[in-house]
Amino acid sequence: MEHYIFLLGGHDLEMLTIAEMLKKLNLEFHDNNLKWDSALLSSYREQLEKYGDKEGFRIFGVELKTDIEPVPSNYTLIDHHGDADDRPASLEQIAALFNYPMDRHMRLIAANDRGYIPGMKAIQDITTEEIIKIREDDRKAQGVTAADELAAETAIRDNLKTRGPLTIVRNVPSGAFSAVCDRLYPYKSLLICNDCELCFYGKGAGQLKDIFVRNPLSYSGGGADGYIGLDLKNAELHEEAKRKILNTMSEQITKRLEDMTSYHIFYFPFKWEFASDRELLFSKRFDISRLADKELKTSLWKHVQNDDKSLHSGTQTDKEAEELFAEKQYFFEFVHPVLYDIKDDRTPLIRHYERLEPQSSTVKYVIEKNDRTYTLEVDAINLNLYSTGIGLLMFYLKNTDKTQADEYDIRQINQYGRRIMPPHAVEFRDRNQLAKKLEIRGLKTGDQDRYSDRFEYDAAPKAGQLGLSDTWTPSKIMTNLIKDIFPDMEIRPVLDDRMLVNCWYANDGLSQAFRNTCKEDKSGCGMTEELKDVWYKQVFIDESDATCQNDAMRDRLLRESTYFRWQKYGTLYGTSRYSMICVTDSEGFAKETISMHIRTIYARLFELLIVQRASVLRFSSEVTEASALHYEDDEKMAERISSLYKEYIRFVNQIYFRSVTAQDQGIELYALLSKQFDTEKQIKALDEEINELNQYATFLTDRKRNKNGERLNKLATIFLPPTLVASIFGMNDIFSGQTFSVIMYELLIIIAFSALGYIALKQWLKRQ
Repeated sequence: MEHYIFLLGGHDLEMLTIAEMLKKLNLEFHDNNLKWDSALLSSYREQLEKYGDKEGFRIFGVELKTDIEPVPSNYTLIDHHGDADDRPASLEQIAALFNYPMDRHMRLIAANDRGYIPGMKAIQDITTEEIIKIREDDRKAQGVTAADELAAETAIRDNLKTRGPLTIVRNVPSGAFSAVCDRLYPYKSLLICNDCELCFYGKGAGQLKDIFVRNPLSYSGGGADGYIGLDLKNAELHEEAKRKILNTMSEQITKRLEDMTSYHIFYFPFKWEFASDRELLFSKRFDISRLADKELKTSLWKHVQNDDKSLHSGTQTDKEAEELFAEKQYFFEFVHPVLYDIKDDRTPLIRHYERLEPQSSTVKYVIEKNDRTYTLEVDAINLNLYSTGIGLLMFYLKNTDKTQADEYDIRQINQYGRRIMPPHAVEFRDRNQLAKKLEIRGLKTGDQDRYSDRFEYDAAPKAGQLGLSDTWTPSKIMTNLIKDIFPDMEIRPVLDDRMLVNCWYANDGLSQAFRNTCKEDKSGCGMTEELKDVWYKQVFIDESDATCQNDAMRDRLLRESTYFRWQKYGTLYGTSRYSMICVTDSEGFAKETISMHIRTIYARLFELLIVQRASVLRFSSEVTEASALHYEDDEKMAERISSLYKEYIRFVNQIYFRSVTAQDQGIELYALLSKQFDTEKQIKALDEEINELNQYATFLTDRKRNKNGERLNKLATIFLPPTLVASIFGMNDIFSGQTFSVIMYELLIIIAFSALGYIALKQWLKRQ
């Protein structure tokens, strides 16, 4: 009869149950109290040397990584992880080997180890209490401590983020991975990592094997939707090398799973001001270095600056740092101060804030219509305030839902997602142009209605309700988001009753149609008539019919609005005064690179042009206001105009640029967008207005100077006669040795001569 010897692997609930079963079977086993990351065959060298390759002995290693070559001829591995993930659980294999009857509790343990919670749920009549108990016992068996449980809760609270269907939790201690998993279940896909270990759980685990297969320190289990990970704790590598390997793998996993259909950026440009600063000069009113004193110290916004010495900031990943580097490399260095909030800049042009919740939790942008609802994932919510007195509130939104990926759906998202005020139409309650409800879900607040708007205007409004007198009042979502950090800030829309849209859209059918029709037709648009209508509606964000019903005009507008450079590749860019649209295919370079460019370098390009246009309108309104002001003091009026002129000169030199990049495509797109925004013409017109106002300020200053000169001349005229008398008689000789009464008598004579001289001089000047 053969003698069986079992060598036990890393402790978990299954391994402890195997030990109990072997005890009951009176079988020899050795347990070195190994953990998952140290469950190596070499841990049992003594037993291998004693029993290896000897007749009458059979050695079984239970879930041990083979790190010894060659293994003894009488050695057998029992496992159901990695390449053996199609086998029954190790507990089931050993029970079958000895015909050991498994009770319900053992079957639950085996199901848990083989298929986690979904595996247990497959057992008939399973209860929630049984699942919770098995998971608690499993974590305890793995050595998860009370401190690890607390660390899991902390990591979920502070470091959780979603990217499409993937939930990511970073900076989790290795011992707390299972505690994080259990707390977040159910999830579609979950990635947990720290600086030396990474593990993916859930849907798609089996599809990621090629990413891990080259590394011998990888592990997996649970089947196609189980888990797969990499443990570098004991690897002979520098800490920085470990971090880079895991960051690279994290990005590879994210790219593999993230199936993005479209990306939408909504821009809300507005004028900002504080009522308490209204009487200050322009340069003082919008000195953004003063904003730090006005913002709430405890808010859900974070002031984020760019440090040229390090592109990393906060929890920024390597990929994000690389994207920022690419952005800054793309634009001329003199453009950077208006694009980035640069640390230690003494005369800043921009102050940049980022909303915290989208960085750590799932936030949704929900557009509810009468017939359906569109839901987008909020990638980021950013706020920029500029020294020209304008601001930009920006929403970065991902669409990963295939049920809202149709060409019509993208237009609906862009049309209704950007609407933040009732349109100019009289029947504004008609939902043809306005969403039934706009909402941002997942922001941390006690009042979710704060970020929800049904646009319920009324001719006779009740308390707290908007009325017909509330023209150019944006959605309360916008105002509340800004007031979360600046409760006293007053904001007014500056460009439109809608937000501007920057959108990347992957549509293989449209992309192929662009390729097939790239030979120019007579109109110069290079498209079929049907395709022209589709493209026009995308670029100009028309809900149903195209808003241009004249073919010649439509073709002209398309020629002026479309960037055709990459048409043979199936990529087109379209621009209007309120949109920038890019359509590509859904594979390779288009999905990975162009979509990234849209949310980075082209987002900055579009952003800059919006700032320029909004600033021009801000200055125009200031010119109008300054022209209508009435000051009794010309000097005060001139000072106000001079301050405005000074900031305008700064705007022209530091914000308005004729060229922002050396890259051909950037030059061409910037020129195309500038033409759509009519930037050069608007700047020229404003230049004339503000120069005229400055000339007026100069006139006021000259008039003031002339008045002062006139007063001085009069004063000199008054003192001319006594000066003449004193010079003739000699001041010292007149008063020398005289009594007080005589001196006073002589002074009266001098004053009389002075008065007579002044009168005579004045009469003579009148005759001239």
